[in-house]
Amino acid sequence: MSASGSADSRLEAIRDILLEALSERESELTSLPDQVAGDTVAELLAVAQQLRATTRAVNTTRAKAEQRLNELMEVIVALVSFDYARKAAISDTNDVFDGMAAGLNMLGEELSVSTVSRAHVTNILESMDDAVFVVDAAGVIATANGAAGKLAGCPDEHLLGQPLSGILPGVAVGQLLDTGGARDVELVLSRGSEAITASLSASVLRDRGKTDGLVCVVRDVTQSKRLDAERWRLREAVQRQAVLVEELPRRSSRSPTRSSWCR
Repeated sequence: MSASGSADSRLEAIRDILLEALSERESELTSLPDQVAGDTVAELLAVAQQLRATTRAVNTTRAKAEQRLNELMEVIVALVSFDYARKAAISDTNDVFDGMAAGLNMLGEELSVSTVSRAHVTNILESMDDAVFVVDAAGVIATANGAAGKLAGCPDEHLLGQPLSGILPGVAVGQLLDTGGARDVELVLSRGSEAITASLSASVLRDRGKTDGLVCVVRDVTQSKRLDAERWRLREAVQRQAVLVEELPRRSSRSPTRSSWCR
């Protein structure tokens, strides 16, 4: 075999390898152009050019994919950091990255709404003078407002994870769940050396029909009880005075006059 024949065979082998590589990359080149057919060098050059174009396209696609992934990751980090205003860009290609971006944007909107609602509810709870306890089905405190901490004599965050029975002795969560709650149940609590009279109302929390816990509202009625007792004492005193006033004319009419004693 001549040197030129040996070179041609090697070039053909290189061409075949390149064609195989292109087919593995799913290149659009399925056959060589007719104008280069039979010319091994021209065939090799055509395949090399197609391989270069395919490689560039793959690299460009990979770079774009990495860029989109980085953008999506930045949005995820923002959501985890409670920055719900951050939005993922959506292109017109309608690819898998656009689907992920749309999903993240929807999640951000839902979290934003729920966070605003949660903040609004928290503000309402903290503005209440009554103690509010939210407990799970096992009677463990999940949420408590500032008034609850004041009633218990400790910061409200210290109440979380504690059993309600430890704060409100005599309150049976299981019984309240079975009976559907309660209204205006009188409790006598102790805060240090001070006795507190309180009124308990409880409502059952349900999630999709399943009992999820209780919301308990406890009102300190110690002062109002004292005022009621004072009002009753005043009323009784007034009634006694009224009876005495009514009796005075009768006693006067029955009492002997001075002239009769002097007779």
